[in-house]
Amino acid sequence: MSPLFPPPPEAGPGDDAMRLEIEAIADGVCRVLDGDFSIRVGTGSADHTVQKLAMLINFLLATGERQTERLNRMNALLEARVAARTRELEEAQMQLRRALGRLEATHAHSEALFDAALDVIITIDTGGIIRSANRATSATLGYEPGELLGRNVSVLMPAPMRDEHDAYLHRYLATGEARVINVGREVTVRRRDGSTYLAFLTISEYRIGGRPYFVGFLRDIAYFKQREQQLRRLAELDPLTGVPNRSGIIYALERLLTETGEQAPGLVGLFYIDLDDFKPVNDTLGHDYGDALLIAVAERLRRRVRGSDLVGRLGGDEFVVVAGPVPTVGDIEHIRVTLAEALAQPFEVLDRELGLGGSIGVALYPRDGTTPEKLLRVADQSMYATKRRRKQRRHGPAPDGQAG
Repeated sequence: MSPLFPPPPEAGPGDDAMRLEIEAIADGVCRVLDGDFSIRVGTGSADHTVQKLAMLINFLLATGERQTERLNRMNALLEARVAARTRELEEAQMQLRRALGRLEATHAHSEALFDAALDVIITIDTGGIIRSANRATSATLGYEPGELLGRNVSVLMPAPMRDEHDAYLHRYLATGEARVINVGREVTVRRRDGSTYLAFLTISEYRIGGRPYFVGFLRDIAYFKQREQQLRRLAELDPLTGVPNRSGIIYALERLLTETGEQAPGLVGLFYIDLDDFKPVNDTLGHDYGDALLIAVAERLRRRVRGSDLVGRLGGDEFVVVAGPVPTVGDIEHIRVTLAEALAQPFEVLDRELGLGGSIGVALYPRDGTTPEKLLRVADQSMYATKRRRKQRRHGPAPDGQAG
């Protein structure tokens, strides 16, 4: 470092001491300028100016030293704070990374569940625009999930539901009146190829940032409907003969009466059949013969009536035939005669030929009633009246004219 002051001119011995003291002062100034405050300037000069300069330099050195120590303490404190803050940031970053990892795992798990669901899952915004769709849309609807994004959900609805959807959505947003939110119902869904299927729809509302969205779950219920029909048929069939039981008869009769009344005028005939001489077959030959005979009766009755007519078994040895619609009472009588002739012919049952017969009662819709229960009641009464008349013809009038 270049000297602060140029070298003094040559002097005598007395001047050498002063020159040395001034050089020491100058060196102290250089130390101050260099930031070194560790020395002090000493002087034995009697010159007050030199003494003052020495004191000033020492003051500056002492002040600089104190400031340096203060700065060092502040720097150490700052470094400690920076280190602590750095550790906090690093910890926060680690927590954030862990949280992001959990979030990504949760998101991946949710996406996996979303796409693994067999039900169709679709989300829409308040404008009815599809925002997401899972993979089930491909197998069920024929759409790849990305094809549906940005389209109105009404593309999945046949008319007239398609035309009413947006109006319903707007009404719900305006009034809060919910007809299908959180309420499951059966709907018809339109596939990509234009075909339709029956589904069970549930819709829920959720919010993101205060903005409402809707998620719909569509479950194809064709299989369940088929199973329901199968179970219903089983519940409505007589397990022995395979023809409808009482429940099946009433259900079919209700439907026939409704169709006959709505579509065209006509008669419906209900024939109530009680087999004659069936009890002796069970008593003498056993239930195997009795069961086989009932099966044979049901089969013969089915072969003798029209394909649209119904043969059913009420229980025991009582059968019902429902025929309709037919034009006239004469046609009803013709059916009754056909049934009576069918029952009068012998039955081949196991290794025997068995003779039988039947008492037939008739009720007509709408003359005798307009409900299945009423028609069954009238036909039952008619059958018993027929049975009494046959007994009277076979055995003669009972004493005092009473029926036997």
